[in-house]
Amino acid sequence: MFPAKTPNAPVHAFIHGGYWRGLDKSFYSYIAEPLVAAGATVAMVNYDLAPKLTISGIVAQIAEAVRWLHANARQVGGNPDRLYLSGHSAGAHLAAMMLARDWAAEGRPADIVKGVVAVSGVYELEPVTMLKVNAEIGLTADEAARNSLAANPPRPVCPILVAVGGGETPDWIRQSADFAKLCRKRGLATDYWEIGREHHFSICDRMGEARHPLVRAMLAQMGL
Repeated sequence: MFPAKTPNAPVHAFIHGGYWRGLDKSFYSYIAEPLVAAGATVAMVNYDLAPKLTISGIVAQIAEAVRWLHANARQVGGNPDRLYLSGHSAGAHLAAMMLARDWAAEGRPADIVKGVVAVSGVYELEPVTMLKVNAEIGLTADEAARNSLAANPPRPVCPILVAVGGGETPDWIRQSADFAKLCRKRGLATDYWEIGREHHFSICDRMGEARHPLVRAMLAQMGL
């Protein structure tokens, strides 16, 4: 947790990538710096990694993190009514899954999440089952179908920025463009950006640069 210097701040939670089976929140603390400097409280979110946990289990853990942040925001200088998410790669998928959730049915505000920035996301899970890396992930066809964005379309509760590096492979770019189209179709206020020549990893580096348009957009979404 990186608390804001002033109370009642917006709370921004970042969800890391790593194909659900690698990396750690501590690698991404640099993302908090420009956000905290601008007045946000920032939470770097971890989750148990595959194959220890299925993707369904990871989604459940991220939902628990959202519930915890909403319930405890004031303890860390935040405003529970100003909760925002961002994620990179698999983290973008996990953030998107929070928009599909029926929070009202769980006794939470339907619009518990007030905005999302999804960066270079993995939105189509079926192809992952055919990749070599799936030996580490352990993603089954059933799990892939259950956790795809096609099966879990976002609810129109908040704005979303879908960003992808312009230097990424055509399939990565297509996934992001298709997801942005789905968001618009579902009624979300949606921005779609292809950013320069950034690739899958360099675009995440840009999230720590206070003057980069991606960071400025994250701050604008929070009203900072």
